[in-house]
Amino acid sequence: MRSVIDAPPAGSRARSSYPAARAAAVSMPRRQLDFSARGCWPTVMVSDDHQPVSAPVFNDPDRFVAVVDADGVVLSANDAAADAATTPAAALQGRRLWGLPWANPTATRHEVQRAVRAAANDEYASFDAAFETQRTPAASGRDAEPSVQWAFRVQPVPNDDRLVVQGDVRREREQLAEELRASEELHRVTLNNMTDTVLVTDDDGTFTYVCPNAHYIFGYTAEEIRAFGTIDELLGCDPVGGDSLSRNGVVTNVECTATDANGDQHTLLVNVREVSIQGGTRLYSCRDVTTRKQREDALAQLQETSRDLLYAGTATEAATRVVDDGTAALPAGGIAVYRFDRHENRLYPVAAADNLAAAVEDAGELRLDDRSPVGTAFVADRVVDSGAEGEWDAGVAAGLAEWTALPIGDHGVVLAGTDRGRSDDALGAVGIEIARLLAATLEAALDRLDREAELRERDQRLQAQNRRLSEINQVNEIIREVDGALVDADSRADIETAVCERLTAGDRFAFAWVGDATAHNDHVTPRAWAGDASSYLDEAALSPTASGVSEPAVRTAADRSVTLVPNVADRRRDADWPAAALAHGFNSVLSVPLVSDDVLFGTVTVYDTAPNAFSETVRAVFAELGQTVGAAISSAQRKAALDGDTTVVVTYAVRDQSWLLGRLAADFDCQLTVESEVAGSTGDTRVVVSVDGADPDAVVAGATALVDVISGDVVQATGDSGVVSLSLRTGLRSRALAAQGVTRRQLTATPESGTLVAAAPDAATARAADSLLADAFASVDVTARRRQQSSADDAQGPSLTERQVEVAQVAYHSGFFDPSHAVSGAVVAETLGISNTAFYDHVNRIESKVFDAVFDDPGCSWVE
Repeated sequence: MRSVIDAPPAGSRARSSYPAARAAAVSMPRRQLDFSARGCWPTVMVSDDHQPVSAPVFNDPDRFVAVVDADGVVLSANDAAADAATTPAAALQGRRLWGLPWANPTATRHEVQRAVRAAANDEYASFDAAFETQRTPAASGRDAEPSVQWAFRVQPVPNDDRLVVQGDVRREREQLAEELRASEELHRVTLNNMTDTVLVTDDDGTFTYVCPNAHYIFGYTAEEIRAFGTIDELLGCDPVGGDSLSRNGVVTNVECTATDANGDQHTLLVNVREVSIQGGTRLYSCRDVTTRKQREDALAQLQETSRDLLYAGTATEAATRVVDDGTAALPAGGIAVYRFDRHENRLYPVAAADNLAAAVEDAGELRLDDRSPVGTAFVADRVVDSGAEGEWDAGVAAGLAEWTALPIGDHGVVLAGTDRGRSDDALGAVGIEIARLLAATLEAALDRLDREAELRERDQRLQAQNRRLSEINQVNEIIREVDGALVDADSRADIETAVCERLTAGDRFAFAWVGDATAHNDHVTPRAWAGDASSYLDEAALSPTASGVSEPAVRTAADRSVTLVPNVADRRRDADWPAAALAHGFNSVLSVPLVSDDVLFGTVTVYDTAPNAFSETVRAVFAELGQTVGAAISSAQRKAALDGDTTVVVTYAVRDQSWLLGRLAADFDCQLTVESEVAGSTGDTRVVVSVDGADPDAVVAGATALVDVISGDVVQATGDSGVVSLSLRTGLRSRALAAQGVTRRQLTATPESGTLVAAAPDAATARAADSLLADAFASVDVTARRRQQSSADDAQGPSLTERQVEVAQVAYHSGFFDPSHAVSGAVVAETLGISNTAFYDHVNRIESKVFDAVFDDPGCSWVE
């Protein structure tokens, strides 16, 4: 006999759990309560053989029925359960309920275990699950989904430890309704949180639906957007246009510009599709691409800027280009560029946008120690913006609302900002990003300009070096040829002619000439020339002019220094000679003195057809050439003096209050005659002077009191006459005259004047002596000049050294060689500052050479 239990019997174990079961039923989700209310769950039947489920329920082919113990082990299962699990009913027995082939084993396992535990505690429990075997075929690229969803209920059996598990396939409509509710919730959340705005209108453009998130783009609520009436009023245009929508059913990626509630413009990308939903026929999907559009425009502008900067020739031009393009790319802001001055250690503005010009001009140049964002960014080599810590009230920041300072290496700083008339966030993230790109582009351009400038400077240095090397090679070639000509020349005339010919050979220079100037006349007389413009010497004034702009050769003779006229045309109005030079095609002139041992032998002047033809290197080499030629002329004159058979004897009257002998003669009212002058080994000069009309001791005392006299000795004294020896710091010009081939024959000083008689081999050498003496004395006048034949005796004599000549002259004038031997060798040696042994050794050598010259001369005749 079966009994139907609608509720737990009184006193049973289930009685105490019945309220809990009802409470569990009350606490079930709404869908489960609804499910139970429809009577889908059968009552638990207990048969006479104590089976917990009645046969009709257990044999229901559409219901999953299984009996499990409190541990979840399947004790029995009907055929519907076996079919759902695709496992024989006998094979299900002994397995855990959560061990069946569920579609989602992990999640389902926990749910099943929870339900079994609750039922074991006399509570009703339920769960939803699907079997792994009941899946639809997998779509391409996706996993297969369960096609059958089951709703299970686990309930305790009254007065029994077993549990009954029943499951029914969810009704399709109910499942669809639940999925629809879930989908609706998902779409509601999606629409409320996505940034794209969806609008639905009818064919006339009137809104039938406004997405709740419309404020993200437009700043208006849904109600405010509906108040616009049509899509045209909101977007400012109809994105559809034409018949493309009716023809294709969709219009994609239409760009339009809309204004939001704050007045800011947004670039929108609109897609339109034909629909039919609740009176709406057109669905508009609006995406805000303002930032992307700004970046695209900025990128296009940067590409154009980069191309333009490739052709920028200066830093200012590059900075101006960046400022102009930055203003176009940043409509809400502007760019200013500061350059670093390495000499002043300052940052100065080179270009600024109009909206930043006032702030930049007010700030002016910035020192590195200024408290300004520009200086800080440059010194710290980092980006400084208006949001950084610190106070930037002074300087350029005071006139800007928002700014960012970007260092550009060692070149300076790029300042991007907005003026006070705009909102604080007008620059924005995109603006800062554009400013960074502009700064990087400008830095690369300035680096390129620096590299190109460095390359140009290096090329210029190399070209200048090549020019110098070419000049040096050319000049060296000239010097070699001139030196060779000097070696081969036998006379001064040959030297002067060779120099002029070598300087004009091979189109080196257009014209060259050598001039001679006397001490008594500033006129320069041409001695030799070479070139095709000899008539220039007839046309040009070769004397000093009243304007002071004399011909270069005249100036060189007067100043004894190099004279350069880099461009003759610049002097065309200052004198007459430039006109003559230009008429012959001369555009630059160089004149150098021919000097040797402070004696001027003349000038050599060179002319070129090109302006600025004489570089510093050429001038220096020509100055040395003048000394070389002067030395060669001096040597030629000395040789001529030795080989010549005539002599020019010149007598000079010397008047100079600073002259040493003249001062002594005037102080002691006597006559002083120089007997010999020999250079000492220590750089001094030993002079032997005969005194007539004064005490020699007094003369020596007076002489040694003078600065020019190192020491003095009386060699011989006989009352008011005698011989003295003076050691002088500087000589009496005898050596300088001898270097030019001039022999001093007599030098006498009286209280009134002095008389100098010199012998020169020729007139040119005599003129050189004139120049030398004119420089040595305040006043020198030629009182006599005569030419006489050189005697054979002039060239004869022993070849004594200068020291031996000094010893012989001092010993002779001291009376050492007199028959009376009034002066001993010890006295002479003391006068000379040498030992007795050294003195007698010199005497022996001198006598030997004198005897050799006398007795070995084949031309000597002896009288018995």
